[in-house]
Amino acid sequence: MIIETVAKKMVGVCGACKGEYEVRTFPKVDACKTPKLALAIMEGNFILECPHCGGKSFLQHPMYFFDMDNNIALVYSQYWNQAKKMTEDIAPVPIGKNGKPIKIRTFTQWFDFRAAMSKYYSSVKRRVEKAEKEA
Repeated sequence: MIIETVAKKMVGVCGACKGEYEVRTFPKVDACKTPKLALAIMEGNFILECPHCGGKSFLQHPMYFFDMDNNIALVYSQYWNQAKKMTEDIAPVPIGKNGKPIKIRTFTQWFDFRAAMSKYYSSVKRRVEKAEKEA
């Protein structure tokens, strides 16, 4: 598996009116290479607004979150079987920074997934600040 940030368009369904609309998602996020995006996800900046009724919801799609500097891979899917398969897909990528093994954690609850990401908030924020200083 190539570890890089990937954007993808999907169909979102409003929880209130059941209307469908196009949503830009990020199934793979590399916090080292795209720290601004990782920080935005950690801060909850991906709230969707239904164009039909104005209903709001968090963007909750299957996602890999990699932070190779911290040797971590977080996997989220609301469906356990899918999350398990996603975890198995990255298991052959066992080596992180300095040759240390990557710790893989799997989640089926979005808020638990975001809470796990928040543990790496300060290191991602430092990457963003460093990139802004260098720009």
